[in-house]
Amino acid sequence: MLLIPEKKNQKYPLAKLNTVQKVTKPKELRPKIIKITLPAPPRYIETKGVSKLKQAVNQPSKSHQSKQKQTLIHRIMTPRNISTHPKTESFTPLKPKPPKGATYTKRKGIKLLQKPRRSKQIKNLKIFKTKTSKIIQKTDPVETIPRGRVLLRLLEHGKGPIIDIAWPENYVERQRLFKAFRTCYGMKLAVITNDSQLFTKFTPPTIPWRPNSDAYSGFLRSPIGQKINNETRLITEITRKHKIQNGRSVRIFPRNTDAIILAGFQRIVGNGYTKYSRIQAHYSLTPKGGVYLEQIKVDERPVAGTIRIPPERNSGCRV
Repeated sequence: MLLIPEKKNQKYPLAKLNTVQKVTKPKELRPKIIKITLPAPPRYIETKGVSKLKQAVNQPSKSHQSKQKQTLIHRIMTPRNISTHPKTESFTPLKPKPPKGATYTKRKGIKLLQKPRRSKQIKNLKIFKTKTSKIIQKTDPVETIPRGRVLLRLLEHGKGPIIDIAWPENYVERQRLFKAFRTCYGMKLAVITNDSQLFTKFTPPTIPWRPNSDAYSGFLRSPIGQKINNETRLITEITRKHKIQNGRSVRIFPRNTDAIILAGFQRIVGNGYTKYSRIQAHYSLTPKGGVYLEQIKVDERPVAGTIRIPPERNSGCRV
């Protein structure tokens, strides 16, 4: 290649200038594009065995589906209660054991701690039912009224023993007994005159009272001993109402009450009831207001037994 030095303000012809440019600036190399064509891919031919496997993978069998369902059902878990409080551990208490040397000194407390042995189950065991009779507690005997009415009729005619029934010595008990007789047992207070006329509070003035012999007893009691304030007050009202000067107070009971008392005496004494001359007894009062006869004596001889006196039916008392 020839190099020609340039001079200032030198002008060259166009042809020469082109040659110099061609010599100094070589032509740039451009990349050539080559077209490459590839052959078509080979065709894939499925065999019978491969197609079956493909179907088995894509579509599982019914047995596999049922197994999968079963496993899913069994794997379902119930939600747990998650508590915010920390769990407290439960401890089982230790059972006390007897000492080693106390085998022959066992007490009841140690025996109770031991678990009872389980009874062996017996097969083909026949059970026989047996009739059991209930134990009925015997109450205090209530005497028969018809038999007592016969004895009361004899007593009214002067036949049979003399009967003395004492009241309690305690004043408070006497007041309770008086109130019980008036409210629950139908006792009436009256004043009897020398001519054997009876006057009560519920009869008109100066008119005597004639009690019904079927309803009231002819066995009149006259109070002896310490007086009761309520009784003395009622007796004074009767004497003032009927203007009685000479009279004494008496207590009159229903006929059934005296019939029960006399039938009870005959039961305790026996068949020789009419042969005895005197029968003595004491009234006793229960906390609920029930009245009994106890400390019975026949001709000064003590006899075992008690007599319960029931209240009147229409009184409403439960004793």
